[in-house]
Amino acid sequence: MNNRLFRSWRNGNASHAYYLEDYANLILALLSAYQVDHQTRWYQSAFTLTEQMIALFKDPNSGFFDTAIDHETLISRPKDLQDNASPSGNSLAATALFKMSLLTGREEWRLMAYELLGVIKEVALKYTQGFSNWLCAADFVLSNPKEVAIVGSHNDLPTFTKPIWSTYRPNLVLAGSEMPVSPDAPPLLQGRTSIHGKTTAYVCKNFVRKLPVITPEELLSLLK
Repeated sequence: MNNRLFRSWRNGNASHAYYLEDYANLILALLSAYQVDHQTRWYQSAFTLTEQMIALFKDPNSGFFDTAIDHETLISRPKDLQDNASPSGNSLAATALFKMSLLTGREEWRLMAYELLGVIKEVALKYTQGFSNWLCAADFVLSNPKEVAIVGSHNDLPTFTKPIWSTYRPNLVLAGSEMPVSPDAPPLLQGRTSIHGKTTAYVCKNFVRKLPVITPEELLSLLK
């Protein structure tokens, strides 16, 4: 259990085995934190947990098991695909893999997420109320989500990022960094440069960028 998650915490003590939903939820939470304050430790933690999630829960045939490979022995390893009162671990994992693939360029993670959507496609369309988070994941993919990379000074970054998050934008991933870009920052940021020393934003698709812009107004125009 070293360097692994626990399911609960009370009075300073962590306990109970972790499940797929614990990993996927925390990855998404860390990505949300990273997109707000751009501290690379959030991204790096999300990256590490994504690798662990795949190693611990991936079913070689398709999808993810709910219990880890080193969980106590059960008659059969459960794999719940349906969203109930809370999203299923697999729908959360699909969302996390899609978002991480946009930040990292990891094609194998994107394909894993596509595979997951393929498994539930027919039943989700027939019984939509039981697959709401799956449909959110499908919407994310089909919307051709935007990848935004912003580089510049620490003081200027919020002038670009706050307007982005002032509107609900579920189908977007954002990476930001002071110059020079840290080697620990997401690959989406690597090789980005500021124009004439000004904070610069890039809107990309599959790491292919549009012309960079140097004002928040220009950036918001590209996001319309």
